[in-house]
Amino acid sequence: MKQAMGLLCGLLLSLPLPTLANDSFNSELSHVIGGAVIGGSVTALSEHYWPQYDRFWVGFGTSAAAGLLGEGVQYSIDGSFSLLDAGANALGGLMGAWLVDGLMLAPQVRQEGPRHAYLGIRASYRF
Repeated sequence: MKQAMGLLCGLLLSLPLPTLANDSFNSELSHVIGGAVIGGSVTALSEHYWPQYDRFWVGFGTSAAAGLLGEGVQYSIDGSFSLLDAGANALGGLMGAWLVDGLMLAPQVRQEGPRHAYLGIRASYRF
């Protein structure tokens, strides 16, 4: 049931609906929030599916790439490319990936063999 609801929501979001966009505060805030949702959710998913990669960079990179891809699609449709929208999406992706990686997923549990597990907290400091 959850998979069907996810598929239905994805299909509804992918419908080509007419939209009006501008460079107002609300428009850029929506790009920041959308980027944060993408960055945070991909960061959380990468912990489960790709534990060998740095989850922060996977979440942030995916969100920034989605923003650039969306602007590329907009450019191919009507010839307008908004660097402000792409930057707002990347900023949101940065915030979402940082919040999920640094605050929500700090404890780590990994299976390191058939009978061994690792439980710990990763802490680092850069000099």
